[in-house]
Amino acid sequence: MLLRLLGLFQVPFFSAWIFSKDKIMKKMVIGVDVSKEKMDFCFQRTGEKILKECMVENTTCAIKSSLKNGLKEFSLTKPDVWLCAEYTGQYTYPLSCACEELGIDLWLEN
Repeated sequence: MLLRLLGLFQVPFFSAWIFSKDKIMKKMVIGVDVSKEKMDFCFQRTGEKILKECMVENTTCAIKSSLKNGLKEFSLTKPDVWLCAEYTGQYTYPLSCACEELGIDLWLEN
């Protein structure tokens, strides 16, 4: 998974975005590995181990459904979630649309 490969949770820069003066700003980080036909999602609460990994078809409808299910499964509100993905041009577009429609923060990294 993308988060495991990058070791994102050990990077101090990344932690500064999640924690502010000992208060957790986001409760869940969702890492996404983007490809032409599918996306791999990785759900992780801040400071904890990975809770769930799933594969989703790269369509706006499928992505929205998966994110809604994840919010419901972990009893989260939209402001609690920060979604991180690699920028892959046109393949990222359905994810961008889904996040915009759902009101979920999206961080794209090149």
